[in-house]
Amino acid sequence: MAAEGGPYAYITQAFNLSRVFLYKWTVNFRFLTEETFLSPALAYTLLLTHVSILLIFFQTRWIAPSRSKDVFSFARSWIGSLDWDMEKRVAARLSPKYITDVMLSCMAIGMLCARSLHYQFFVYIAWGTPYLLWRGGVPFPLIYVIWAAQEWAWLTFPSIDASSMIVIGVLIVQLAAIWFGTGRAKGEVAYDEETDKNDAVQKIQKQREEAIKAAEDKAHHHHRHEKSQAEAAAPT
Repeated sequence: MAAEGGPYAYITQAFNLSRVFLYKWTVNFRFLTEETFLSPALAYTLLLTHVSILLIFFQTRWIAPSRSKDVFSFARSWIGSLDWDMEKRVAARLSPKYITDVMLSCMAIGMLCARSLHYQFFVYIAWGTPYLLWRGGVPFPLIYVIWAAQEWAWLTFPSIDASSMIVIGVLIVQLAAIWFGTGRAKGEVAYDEETDKNDAVQKIQKQREEAIKAAEDKAHHHHRHEKSQAEAAAPT
């Protein structure tokens, strides 16, 4: 019998696609029939959609500070290969705005693709939604309208077709806003040109220091070798 806790239990339960949710508690998919809501096809479709949207955001928005070309080069270059100095340089590229964008948009993606949202999950996006809309360049009056619609949808109990559609619609709108409203094309990069220059200078300086140290070690070793040879050749 498997242990109740630990990594195995987390993996098997967190990604348990055979798990069945109660239709009566769903906030986001009330507009579907109960048969569709409980179907494995919906579960796999949402999982595929979740992974796809994450990869799109990662490739086109979140990967920028690493200067990697794609997720594969990112994995080769960064995962498990950072020393402390490199970690500090990478951290300097990440602005608070960038970190907030990534965390809240990632949260919204997870909410959009969740098999079932319950009322307590509203705390995850209640204050994130206006931020993502604002960062996406949505006009303030429209932000208030969208935010109010979301508030009504989540406070409707039991959920109805209209409230569920609004829950899904608002999540789609805020993700579209943050994607179209940010990125290199609009100058919303996570680091600036000066940071890049400083990184390049620090890298060259570190390489130079390592080369000097290697040369000094080689000269010291050569000197010790010559001294040993001289002592060995000296008459006793």
